[in-house]
Amino acid sequence: MSDKPIGRQWLHSCYVDKLPDKTDAVVISELVHYADGTVVPELRVVPRPKRSFEKKEMEDLEKLDKFTVYNYELEREVFKALNGYYTNRSHIDLKELCASPYLYGADTHIETLIKASAKKAFDKSGCTPVAPTTGFYDIERSMLKGNAAEITIISRTHENEVYTAILRQAFFTIDAHGNHHPGNLSELEALSHAILDPMIEKALQDKGLKRHQGTIFKFHYYIGETELDLIKWIFAGMHKNKTSLVGIWNLDYDISVTLDVLKKAEVNPTDIFCPPELAEKYRKVRYVYDNKKVQHHTDKWHWLYNTSYSQFFDAMALYAKLRTVIGKETSYALDDVLEKNGLGGKLHFRDLPDMDDLSKIDWHRRMQARYPLHYIVYNQWDVVSLQLNEWKNSDAQSMLLLSEYTTLAKFTKQTRKVADTLYVDWIEKGRVLGTTSNDMKSPYDADIGAIGGAVLSPLRLDYNGLNALTEAPHHKTQLHPFVNDVDFTGMYPTVGQACNISKDTKLSTMLYITGEQVQKYHTPKTAVEVFFGYVINPDDNAMALATEFFGLPDYETMLESFEQKLRR
Repeated sequence: MSDKPIGRQWLHSCYVDKLPDKTDAVVISELVHYADGTVVPELRVVPRPKRSFEKKEMEDLEKLDKFTVYNYELEREVFKALNGYYTNRSHIDLKELCASPYLYGADTHIETLIKASAKKAFDKSGCTPVAPTTGFYDIERSMLKGNAAEITIISRTHENEVYTAILRQAFFTIDAHGNHHPGNLSELEALSHAILDPMIEKALQDKGLKRHQGTIFKFHYYIGETELDLIKWIFAGMHKNKTSLVGIWNLDYDISVTLDVLKKAEVNPTDIFCPPELAEKYRKVRYVYDNKKVQHHTDKWHWLYNTSYSQFFDAMALYAKLRTVIGKETSYALDDVLEKNGLGGKLHFRDLPDMDDLSKIDWHRRMQARYPLHYIVYNQWDVVSLQLNEWKNSDAQSMLLLSEYTTLAKFTKQTRKVADTLYVDWIEKGRVLGTTSNDMKSPYDADIGAIGGAVLSPLRLDYNGLNALTEAPHHKTQLHPFVNDVDFTGMYPTVGQACNISKDTKLSTMLYITGEQVQKYHTPKTAVEVFFGYVINPDDNAMALATEFFGLPDYETMLESFEQKLRR
């Protein structure tokens, strides 16, 4: 490996404010590329990052006063730029300052600014991006008397490596007489392979998993005395693996339980979630529960802010978000999602004695009490199946690509993503976006009907497709591998044909269609209904549209003209 890196591939970042010296920093998880082809995960700290903002009336950069300041002093410096003096107030609300019509570029987050700079530098390096490593995390808690609610099993994956931590008192076997005996790892390993290997092999036959066919999963085990021991072992291994993205199906449950155990044990979460080599002042762990009112629980985007190689994300919410156009599933239970994706669902062990006709709670209790080894394998399959599903669908990698310049924490905020992209695109062209406040309402908003969300111009797709031609490696095609539309209100089945016009984005109503050609078939009023009836399905109605509204010849006329040409 050469000493000097030639490219740095951005994965994710976390902003750390209120450092001991009252400054701030951004901690970046990235893949460092070297000239010999080696790619190494690293954490990079950007201390006391600087940024710029502009003011005055115009948005052309050449007509603005530009201020470059430390990010941690942004509010203070913006206040001075707008008012001409520094304030003595201990707290200054940036959003309140951003209400000024004379302020530009101040509300783009520092992580976005650094990310944009890093992505552009990587593009210039000529390095080929590599896929980030992925993993999944799942816990089981006791439902038995004596140690109820205690974490008994934690499993995680790092690609094809499976790590399982087991609480000793939950690791036992029962003989024919009902006597309990300490569990045996060799017996557990044999059972795990006997159950999971055929399921994994069957799943890998899926055409979507072609490049992973033949992959062998390796299993690692740890027996701990306390639930804190299990957490420490799992996270120590995660830091060693440096897994880029770690998914959890229903993140709020597993992360909340993990944090509660640490709180009960009086352990600082940063000592667990952050890698030990990161300086203590840059360590940060903050879990944010999404409190917004939503129509469906998968629309929430809970987030764990964490300075680490590994970024946790809610795999269930991401699965739903990436399939918004399809519509909501009838169920987002992991069992149903795995079944739909051809992975057979969760393990139910219906072939074991007395396991039929049980409620969900009673099923877990009976498994924990009578079949503890099978229950451990059940937990392993929960993460292995999610790993297979990620290999098949690449949801986590799609999240990285679709976030573009926006932080992953704001991945679901379409308006934020559009604003960040426009800021980065425009700043190079000498233009800068104005800022927005917390309340952008005007006195006349109540008089305006719903006109839909932000719709990107198709012109923004020009010259940014894939370099897909071997003969012309620098030519940008119109092939776009990941494209999403921010106007979800218009995504009904005819979106592709009807130009994404829906009742929410309609700005006017057509009353008449006139013209000599149209009058051959319709009246001015009926023509409107007929035209829009045709246009929602142009594939089937192209000829009718062409002849009845645009004066083009029909099939018979064209055939007659062709025959006349042949006769001549």
